[in-house]
Amino acid sequence: WESNSLDFNTIDDYQKWVGHHLSLGHRINSVQNSSGETLTVGDETNYGKIIEIKIGNDGLLKINCDAPYFIINPDAVHPAKPVLKTEDGYILQNGDFIHVVEEDFSIESMEYGVDFKVYEHPVKIFRFRENAEKYIYDNKPQFSRKQILDLKQDCYNLSSTAKHDHLITKQFDKLLGL
Repeated sequence: WESNSLDFNTIDDYQKWVGHHLSLGHRINSVQNSSGETLTVGDETNYGKIIEIKIGNDGLLKINCDAPYFIINPDAVHPAKPVLKTEDGYILQNGDFIHVVEEDFSIESMEYGVDFKVYEHPVKIFRFRENAEKYIYDNKPQFSRKQILDLKQDCYNLSSTAKHDHLITKQFDKLLGL
């Protein structure tokens, strides 16, 4: 049996209705708090995973989470905040060790959820150091402009045709962003 909302004239009517349906083996699968957030058995929340939603003997809604007690007020329970997915595709959990690649391509290692901080500039976050190092290898500029221009000149000196000179110029200009 499913309903989006029910209206009762008295608390006694409500308790009778709940008692009747629970006696038939019906279970409460989802509730909505006053913020409009739907809480469903199995959801991760700020109190852990929802194990059970039930009506207590006192007639109050109770949500049993991984926490060792019932939460009586559903407005205290909120869906878990979105987790962070790393550049290498891992969903982070508190306590995971991560490697943050800074703008200068340095790596800062820390424990997610414990040491993690908010950065004022873009960073890349990896679960495994090897993946962070590969990102740096693939993306960090390796040569100075002078080194590239010197290499370009050396290639001209070795070249024997105008066609090669044109190809060399095209490739080096691409490297230099020209």
